[in-house]
Amino acid sequence: MAPMTPRLKILSGTGARASCRTRFAMAEENTSSQLMSVCSVGGNPVSAFLSWRLQATNACDVTLVWKSGYDHVAQYGISFKSPIFGNERFKPRHVVRVPEEAANTVGPFDYVILCIKALPDVYDLAAVIDAVVTPQHTCILVNTTHTLGVEAAIEERFPTNVVLSLVSNAELSQLGQSEFEHKGSTEIWVGPSSKNDNIPPAIQEDMAQALAMTLTTGQVDCKVSQNIRQQQYERVIGPIAFHPASVIFETANHTQLLEKIGVRDLVNDVIDELFALAAAHGCKFAPDFKQKIIDEMTKPTPTESIMWQDYIARRPMEVETYLGSPIKLAKEARIPVPRIETLYAVLHNLNIVNRQRPPKPVDGMGAPGSPTSQSPAPRMSTQNGARPMNGNGMPPRGPRPRNSSNLGPPPPGMRRPP
Repeated sequence: MAPMTPRLKILSGTGARASCRTRFAMAEENTSSQLMSVCSVGGNPVSAFLSWRLQATNACDVTLVWKSGYDHVAQYGISFKSPIFGNERFKPRHVVRVPEEAANTVGPFDYVILCIKALPDVYDLAAVIDAVVTPQHTCILVNTTHTLGVEAAIEERFPTNVVLSLVSNAELSQLGQSEFEHKGSTEIWVGPSSKNDNIPPAIQEDMAQALAMTLTTGQVDCKVSQNIRQQQYERVIGPIAFHPASVIFETANHTQLLEKIGVRDLVNDVIDELFALAAAHGCKFAPDFKQKIIDEMTKPTPTESIMWQDYIARRPMEVETYLGSPIKLAKEARIPVPRIETLYAVLHNLNIVNRQRPPKPVDGMGAPGSPTSQSPAPRMSTQNGARPMNGNGMPPRGPRPRNSSNLGPPPPGMRRPP
């Protein structure tokens, strides 16, 4: 099949901006053939937000790949609540279940936005978008808001395509099947995570600038980063230091986690290892950044971390994303990260064992709000209580009779000190 002529012609930085202005002008003239063709893959808040704001530019033909709850989204679209943009329901021009449908329906895309959960040990990330990427044409934008190093597999699979990383600082949450809420800023960073010898740096820069200008037209504060690793580390250092440890020590509450023997030192040392790794990638942080991370990660939150939710529900956890990728980057940079390696070994095994555990009997007094009735005990740590013995308010099992005469005195050793 003959190669397709790119719709978005990129010649230089000036050419990119001129191309975008031309595209917007032509969009106003309803010349749909000149619209930027975008395929957003993933049914999550970031994918929904980007699709919403790109469609709002009237310069993009948006195709949304949405698997879970497809029928509802295809029929009614997606609704957003936002203090900046108001309350709005939008429906992308095309909604499909899988990328293969998008390839058969639309064809060649200028940009493919990959916003799926990064589980490289479960499935091939690059294979997910294989059908919608046109060699030497499609620019691939990977959501790396909570990840490090996942772009490598994409770059290896598509060596002739520009691969950009995205880090979102917008506060986004999912309220329902297709209902989302946006709060705070609209700041988004884009940029290449590595240099591709097959593609001139100017082309990478131009594609990033063109996308940033398009999102800016959609009232998104999109910036091109000269070192996207900086923004990536700023977002992931806290989660990497806290989330794996919270699962290993079965303590969802991060304040309580730091009170456990040795954990505060462990968390501090993991942060230091990540600082050293970030420095090897040209990143710099303010002197008080570590304390800001700890303060942010120990703030009370209405929901538990995704890793904790996956652990409780016995779903695959993002072990490779949180720990495996930093270890690979550390080996390449020859930076020792012994504590991260230890966390990786323990959590990797726990991830396998946790999913193979037989289900426990359903208990009518199970902890409320648990994703499953299995393993209610770990979730006890999320409740507010001063004493670990009885401070969880509503124990997962019925209260044990302590003073009942018909049971006799408790055997020695049954009562434990708090």
